Amino acid sequence: MQTHIPDEILHDILSPAFWVPDEAFSVSATSSDSPFNSVVESSSAFLLVSKAWLRVGTPLLYHDVILRSKAQAQALASALGSNPDLGRFIRKLRVEGGYAISMHKILKHSKNITDLALAPAFSRSDNACGLCRGLPLIDPVRVVLHHRDNIYARIELNRNLADVLGDCIRKWKNLTVFDISHDLLKLYAEGQSYVDAISNALKNAPGLQTLVITDPEGDLYKKALVPKYISTVAENTSLRHIKSRPLPPDNFAESGFYQALLRDVRLKKLFELPPSQPPFIYPAALSADPILEDRIWSRVLLHAFYHTDPSLHYSEYSLYDAYTGFSLRWRSLRLLLVSKTFARLGMAHLYRNAIVRKSQTNELALRLAQQPSLGQLVRHLSLELPGGDQSFNFLDVVLRTTMLTTLDCEGSTVTWEAFTDMCNATGSSIHTLRLPVAKPAGSVSPSVFALLPRIRSLIWDSKAVFKTVHNLLSTTMFDTLVNLSINVCDQSFLILLSRMELPSLRRATFSAKSTGGTAFFKKHGGKLSHLTVSISQLDSGEVLFRHCPSIRYLGISCGEVGTPHELSISANHARVECMAFRYVDRHVLKRAQVRKFEAFFAHLTRARFPALHEVEHPDCDWPTKQREIHECAWITLAESLLKHDIHLVDEDGVGWKRPRARLQYTKKISNKSRY
Repeated sequence: MQTHIPDEILHDILSPAFWVPDEAFSVSATSSDSPFNSVVESSSAFLLVSKAWLRVGTPLLYHDVILRSKAQAQALASALGSNPDLGRFIRKLRVEGGYAISMHKILKHSKNITDLALAPAFSRSDNACGLCRGLPLIDPVRVVLHHRDNIYARIELNRNLADVLGDCIRKWKNLTVFDISHDLLKLYAEGQSYVDAISNALKNAPGLQTLVITDPEGDLYKKALVPKYISTVAENTSLRHIKSRPLPPDNFAESGFYQALLRDVRLKKLFELPPSQPPFIYPAALSADPILEDRIWSRVLLHAFYHTDPSLHYSEYSLYDAYTGFSLRWRSLRLLLVSKTFARLGMAHLYRNAIVRKSQTNELALRLAQQPSLGQLVRHLSLELPGGDQSFNFLDVVLRTTMLTTLDCEGSTVTWEAFTDMCNATGSSIHTLRLPVAKPAGSVSPSVFALLPRIRSLIWDSKAVFKTVHNLLSTTMFDTLVNLSINVCDQSFLILLSRMELPSLRRATFSAKSTGGTAFFKKHGGKLSHLTVSISQLDSGEVLFRHCPSIRYLGISCGEVGTPHELSISANHARVECMAFRYVDRHVLKRAQVRKFEAFFAHLTRARFPALHEVEHPDCDWPTKQREIHECAWITLAESLLKHDIHLVDEDGVGWKRPRARLQYTKKISNKSRY
């Protein structure tokens, strides 16, 4: 039985999908950091769900209109020309260009506009004739006038627009709020004609009540005097408020601008200043209860020192993606200098998750030797190992941190003896391990792995040769191992793994230089849900997929250049849902290099990979400008995959969506273009 949803309820359900926040609608931003500079599916897709959604969603779709390209303006003008009744739904309109005669057609049919945002950036082929002809046809309540990048390119168009806008401001009876960007003052070096035209018009606006000054850089408060355009607009007798956005800084009362405001009786009355903050009073309840006080401040410091739990994350190349990085980490040390209470409570958080650079290893070893109790606080240790023979310093640290659960080391290698000593000292508590180990002189016993009974994530980085005698292997070795990543290894290590049971293994990652591994895949491939292999290993795709029937994630480790011409895949897989390219270092591929992926992607069809819905490549770059969209090779690949309902996404999971409107260029595009 079909359930009928009342239009009022359906309206409330659909509203969030079409709603444009006022902060985004009136933002003063360049095209690079605009909130609308993103690749998202058009909200018009909701109208295709059903006739009821079309009926209720159409007014919501046209309520807030953002025009960022000439193609969008042409499409809207065409829609309004075919059905002029749609124009009555438009209430808020943001225009980021001139868009020629299309703007006249749009404004002619949009008589109910209440909010108009103008952030024009005129290109060489653009003009504002339609916008200038259409502005007198509307009567908005609020106007937002900001600048965007590239505004210097067509100064004469901005001046013409300023003249027409000034005439309209004097005639608009409904206009009560005008939002202007303070950066407009910086537009022209040879005078203030643009600003003068607008400010003089605002002085004579019949119903203006509020002037909003947008100044994200805070330049307004650095001035010693009140700018002329503010004083000019303040002469309007109907003006009631002057607001600044964002709010002035805390030291605003000390600025020359504030002192100038106090000397002007009219401006002092109009300008809305932030209320003074009451002095902070330390809660008496905390002073009376030291235990509660320590618990609260300890929780506060926890968020300052620690971003999240790294044991909950796993990455092929780094176990510490969850950390916020060295710079923020070391800035938080200053919190220990605030008070003795902060020093006492913060020390535990500082040492619980220790990130140590190579220049600080000796200092850490000395501190742990002087205060052994600090070593018992360390749970997650990240070491940048210095070059040379530094195994003594390494052992000086790890032998005093016996409660470690995560050890993440990079840089130089440690000796096999140091690795064995570490396993003896802290191996029983280790859950996550990455430690580069130098190749020993002869073959070594694998029995050392029995000292890691709780290991869950292991990144192996050693060319150590192992003895493969069966009596040296324990049946419980690596029983808890879930995530295995191999950067460098000897083939004997893979032989050992193929003889273990590894009942918990679910993820396996091989580096770009890895070869072989058939015995490993034959033994453990059935357990794996996530697998990353090298291009060489992928060449034997038929054998690989036969031994790994349950993988849902297939990663491809690429070399330094990516070598897409070496990629080939001749097998089918029924369960792979996501395929991702992995690089140790980022590379920017040129257009010709991107085109080499075409042959590989041509094999990614529903017939061969029925569950595949996503292909990830970290170098994907989705442009937002019409010319760049037309020339982008990644978009060509993405749209070829979309025919099979497969989405090409970047490293953040953002995929290409079919553009709402695209201009067709007849000019031949040079192959030398990067995108």
